[in-house]
Amino acid sequence: LRRGFIPYWNRPIDLYIWLNYYDELIQVFNYSYDSFGHSSLMNIKRFHYLSKHLSKVNILEANIYVNFLELLKAGYLSPEDLFGMKYVDEFSVSLRKNIVTKIEQNLNIYIKNEDSAMLTFDPRAINAFILSLSGIASIDDKTLTLPHWCRKNNSNFIVPVYS
Repeated sequence: LRRGFIPYWNRPIDLYIWLNYYDELIQVFNYSYDSFGHSSLMNIKRFHYLSKHLSKVNILEANIYVNFLELLKAGYLSPEDLFGMKYVDEFSVSLRKNIVTKIEQNLNIYIKNEDSAMLTFDPRAINAFILSLSGIASIDDKTLTLPHWCRKNNSNFIVPVYS
């Protein structure tokens, strides 16, 4: 069931993701995005502290599952590739290898054999790799332009565009 939006607790970016990605997140990953439910309060306080005291540093935010959905929309991955993502701990090695190979081919990225092996066998490594793709998209200005109301509370959320 869709949870209600509570302006006191949730950020505007939560509403944007719920409006644009909620059904796909539930259908493909059995996952509901909630920035405060997904991240601990200590991490969010640390983020606010860093953004306040290091105002010259541009701190960005992204979500692994939103990145996977954008890769799916672009046609770089198929729904079968993401089937195992419902249970990240049981995400098989062959599916991760298939995802890394497809991303390498479609985005023209060269990945060394040692790095490919690390991405294949370590679930946290592939998560970091997917988040790095959103960073590359941000540098190349290949991101969605979010509405102005999403940028309140110093939210620098990245939604990459791969197509």
